[in-house]
Amino acid sequence: SYTAGAAANFIQNSGTISGASPTISAANGYIALTHVNATGTLTLSALNSYIADNDSAPDDIDIIADTLSATAKTGIGSGDDLETQVSNFEATTTSGNIQITNIGTVTLKGISNTSGSVSITSTANILDDNNDATCLSAPTITLTCGGSGEIGGTDGGSGIRPQFLDFANTSGSVSFGSSGNISKIYMNITGGDYSGGVTFNSTVSNSFTLGVSNGDYNLSSRVNVPSATAYIYVPNGGLFDNNATTSDITALYTVINTRDGIGTIS
Repeated sequence: SYTAGAAANFIQNSGTISGASPTISAANGYIALTHVNATGTLTLSALNSYIADNDSAPDDIDIIADTLSATAKTGIGSGDDLETQVSNFEATTTSGNIQITNIGTVTLKGISNTSGSVSITSTANILDDNNDATCLSAPTITLTCGGSGEIGGTDGGSGIRPQFLDFANTSGSVSFGSSGNISKIYMNITGGDYSGGVTFNSTVSNSFTLGVSNGDYNLSSRVNVPSATAYIYVPNGGLFDNNATTSDITALYTVINTRDGIGTIS
């Protein structure tokens, strides 16, 4: 374990911190890293400050680990992405942004930002951890995958319905992007009635599925997935129009299934 002094920052200027499951903490200061290589879980804790990238090369990998667990108060990679190569990622902050760029598939085990944004980029898939208790929660969420990656879950060609990526936020906006072809997107809003917008920033997609599992979907902002087949499921509520002057859904095809109606102004 590596612990900064009571009022000190933890600053790594060079070299590599390595170990099975190291812990780096700064109780009242920030953490700035250049390179950490962990075979297990890397735990970072800056409870009254932020966690930052401290190298000058934008493409150098800052963190290699099986799991990255990061807790901060004012941001994680905010303004300058942490470059990571991790299989699992969990993070909590109350302000600033959460920003990582990951090499390879990453499974999200719970991401929370009270007042800032979450931006996660992966060169492959961005997946759910199959635990409905862990969600993404932030006013603004952007997920971007490369190649022919999928967001939310993969079926491995078996045709089995994958796990949806769970979102706890009930407003704000969620956007998806790709440097290539996103095969499928699976998202589920768990927090209650949802009034946020969804945007897909790519010209190629096979399908987009949105579920609102615990309430209504209030279309205050636009669902804009022009190249995808949009599947919208509201099993415990209705799909309502809260903005009669705006185009609500733009998609190649749309399939809607609700319990309490489609198109009513709530």
